[in-house]
Amino acid sequence: MKSLKKFRTQWVITTSLGYLLGFLSFILISAVASSIAPEAMADINRADIPQQLDPENLPDWLDRSTYEALYWHNLWKHLIMYPVFGALLGSLQSLVLKKYILKVWPWILASTFGFLIIISGELIQRHLVMGPHAGPVEPIFIVLGGGGFMGLFQWYWLKTQNIRATKWLILWISGIILGIIVAIAFLMGLGALIGDAIASLEENAPKVAFGIELGLFGAVTGAVAGWISAKPLYQKLVRRK
Repeated sequence: MKSLKKFRTQWVITTSLGYLLGFLSFILISAVASSIAPEAMADINRADIPQQLDPENLPDWLDRSTYEALYWHNLWKHLIMYPVFGALLGSLQSLVLKKYILKVWPWILASTFGFLIIISGELIQRHLVMGPHAGPVEPIFIVLGGGGFMGLFQWYWLKTQNIRATKWLILWISGIILGIIVAIAFLMGLGALIGDAIASLEENAPKVAFGIELGLFGAVTGAVAGWISAKPLYQKLVRRK
């Protein structure tokens, strides 16, 4: 039986790595999707697209049909990205849980569906899928929304296994919120320390810079959420054993 210290270390590592790889998968999937973009988008310079587009007040250079092509292309791209993100995170966490729970595939499924369901928010608020890159809003939307729904579905599944983990769910969501704050503070501090190097990288290799920023944001958020939520989950799993 693992000690709490060992469990927490492994939980932090797998959760942090899951968020990191989840965001890096975004970059890979986005690159592939860009190569098969609709013909209507061929003449669009992605760098010129605002991070948020108001469908009722489009810029002069963007006609309605091109806007619709851009929106649906991004939406279908996210329809692939989100479940991949959830599956990666859930699969890594399941490596820690498999010594306590006989069947871990429902945990992975709950994680996958938890991230997939946030696509409904993008059907309501179109600006969440528009823009040349994720911008400041979407990573928070993904981490908090996907992580929150993921935790809710996992909590329900644990309940069906006679594991009442309400405290874990509360601390998991609280950990995500705190993790976002810590991650933003970390990136701001990093910018203050090596701002010139970051600016140079953003100018010469913007996609690489964006990938690093997303990866660090995810890794820090995941580490904090994992640390805060580890103890109540461990206690429930040990009691069940």
